Amino acid sequence: KEYCYKQLKDLVKSLKLKSRVEIEFFKRPNPFLDPCIVDEKEKIVQLAKSAFKKFGLKPELKNSDSVFDMNYTVALCGIPSINIGPNGNNIHTADEYVNVDEIKTVEKIYTEIIDNFFGI
Repeated sequence: KEYCYKQLKDLVKSLKLKSRVEIEFFKRPNPFLDPCIVDEKEKIVQLAKSAFKKFGLKPELKNSDSVFDMNYTVALCGIPSINIGPNGNNIHTADEYVNVDEIKTVEKIYTEIIDNFFGI
């Protein structure tokens, strides 16, 4: 929250407006979600990497500037989590889509991770 406030303040200052700007944060219906990171050595990450490899794919390990369910599981609950999804385009816009073949591949990866996590 403080980081966002500073960014907004700096932006207003850089505009050199001849006015007064007030910034107010409203109480959210859900908690402010802190950023989270999961160590590459965590079991879930290793299982995912193994599943990707099994299907001839290389996972893209990266940070995201978005909010996922993992912000709850990692930041609030301390449960190492990952985010995997199909490729597509126009995320969260009117023309959003994913490739059907990608959905089938992601299903196989999920199944592989779950089976190995539970030793099935």
